[in-house]
Amino acid sequence: MRAIASGNFTEVPFSKGPVGSKGNSGGDSVGSSRKGNRRKSSGSDVSRVYGLQNMYQDIAEVDSMRFEKELAKLECTSATFIHKIRSGEELLLTRTQLADFKRFLAIMTYRSERRREQYYECRFDIMTLLSIRKHMSQNNIDRVQDTPHDEIIKESSAIDPKGVKTPMDTMFALSKYKGPIYVAELMDYYNLVCNYVCVWQAEEGPEFILTDKCSVGFEGEDAIHFQSFYVVSPKYMVVLVNRLYMWDLMKTVGLRKSWSGGELHANPVVINTKKLVRGAKDFTPTDVFKFKRIVAPKEKVYLGSSSFWVE
Repeated sequence: MRAIASGNFTEVPFSKGPVGSKGNSGGDSVGSSRKGNRRKSSGSDVSRVYGLQNMYQDIAEVDSMRFEKELAKLECTSATFIHKIRSGEELLLTRTQLADFKRFLAIMTYRSERRREQYYECRFDIMTLLSIRKHMSQNNIDRVQDTPHDEIIKESSAIDPKGVKTPMDTMFALSKYKGPIYVAELMDYYNLVCNYVCVWQAEEGPEFILTDKCSVGFEGEDAIHFQSFYVVSPKYMVVLVNRLYMWDLMKTVGLRKSWSGGELHANPVVINTKKLVRGAKDFTPTDVFKFKRIVAPKEKVYLGSSSFWVE
């Protein structure tokens, strides 16, 4: 199983030029060669950037708190749903709330410390590295992290035009994308927000791993995510499951089966506002999705937790 552990999504702030936990590592990091003077960061800078106050502040914006306000709305929806999971309440989300919840999880994955470290330490195969550098050169980007994170929501719509019905349609749309965000990052985000939500509950005894440094992991193969894991308490985990698994189509791409098996995947009950639903055109923002807590046996809890060990 190929897995990654990433930073806790309550720790990572937003800025167009984020100061990573290791700082700019010079020539060894991707895209660190822009000409001109760059003020070196100090310990107090890191403290300010990584502190809870003004966590999403972007000093390059006229309204420096614009993205903080935008992301706070998504975070509010997510916090409310997570509270329901942990308190035993009925798990209900409207179609709009469900979309916001997945956007929040995807953005936190995109902003993770682990993701930044991959760029600082230049941990890419040669073809990916060349692709990243080409993208940065074409878009006059110093560091991939300099891309405004708030634009990933808007830019993702560029690869989801009307008429997209299959993954191949999405790939075709992506091949035409010429925006500021590196296509692999954009595709990761797009896939996450298109995934299905499941809520796992550890059976009595074992617990999911929850630490200050590790709360997001994934299972995947050949750069394809099977499922992403977000621990919300030692007892509960939110899982974003690849839609191909939910549609029973993963076998068509020739990849192995997920270790979790189909028993830990369940579609929510959908309560549509309209009585007669013929297709997506009849969906409404007020449609309600009712999720259930899927009890994970101890062996699955242990396997799920193993995806959080740092490589």
